[in-house]
Amino acid sequence: MRLLFGDRAAQLVSERIGASVATLTVLKQTPANRRVEGQVFHVTTDDTWWVWNDEATATGDNVLAANPDDAPTTGRFMRMPGSALLRLDFTATMPTGTNLLTVPSNTILQLHDFGVYVSRIFTGASTACVAISSTNHAAHTGIANFAGSCVQTQLNEMFSATAAGTGVDFQMAPIASGTFDSFATKRRWMKGGDTLRHDVIGAAFGTGIGQWLVACDILKNPGI
Repeated sequence: MRLLFGDRAAQLVSERIGASVATLTVLKQTPANRRVEGQVFHVTTDDTWWVWNDEATATGDNVLAANPDDAPTTGRFMRMPGSALLRLDFTATMPTGTNLLTVPSNTILQLHDFGVYVSRIFTGASTACVAISSTNHAAHTGIANFAGSCVQTQLNEMFSATAAGTGVDFQMAPIASGTFDSFATKRRWMKGGDTLRHDVIGAAFGTGIGQWLVACDILKNPGI
């Protein structure tokens, strides 16, 4: 096999590996003449990997699919298959039942565990509680039945990872309708059209900004 050298070799490499970018916002600014089928990009801030698919039409949710700023009819940056940590934004005033993620068509996820990241301290009633759930779970009987992950205010040290009230916390208080122990018996696979949603239990928070952290494997994500 004859090896390629010089400019031609550099061109072939650049068509497969794009330059690293700091944020997804910058990635979505990539012009059309620099997007090549199968090209891989690394977003350094959140350490995620994306691949350009010329024929993808998935809705850009900035979690599993991203639509370029020039909004082509076809063509999307798709989150690459493999181990992943999905970040789903929520706020203190987000209504219960708000849809956080709809799995794209032909995508398959295998869920593992849940956590929370707090970027602005949550305040409010000491009984305030939020949860993540799925309306597509076969045994769904109420809020938080899917993940059973309940986080409360910093007043009882169940929400905040630090005394300042911000950071990552993986030790959330489970609730009766879906404890972590019973998570093993629930359907951990998600397919196209399945959803994850945000739920509020009891009193609402007054202020606060956070992200649900969903540890999973992306088994396939073509965006078609």
